[in-house]
Amino acid sequence: MIFHGYMRATKDLDILIRRTPENSKRAVAALEEAGFACPDLNPELFASGKGITFGEPPLRVDILSDIRGVVFEEAWPRREISRFGPHPANYIGLDDLIVNKENVARAQDKADAQKLRLARDRKSQPDG
Repeated sequence: MIFHGYMRATKDLDILIRRTPENSKRAVAALEEAGFACPDLNPELFASGKGITFGEPPLRVDILSDIRGVVFEEAWPRREISRFGPHPANYIGLDDLIVNKENVARAQDKADAQKLRLARDRKSQPDG
């Protein structure tokens, strides 16, 4: 959300991965190589649309293969490419993030969607 101009401290970092068998295998291999092996970590987890969480807030990481209201293959061409620290990173497009937030039942997500719409409106202003 911060990437899109809405400054709110969140409790985690969400990473969305493409839900294919091959990509699920690559995600598991990368996590194991990084030292995040656990009994529940297997390619079928991601291929089935589930995710996994590592760490505790505010350093928690959620790796997801499905989010509400957004289809990965449709959102990918609309992603925004930037950096995460020194590393290149793909960020969900603002409109797709708003759709996701609107489709999650929590009150905080509904409020986030409203703030993100305001951020989008500011960006579209000539001096924004």
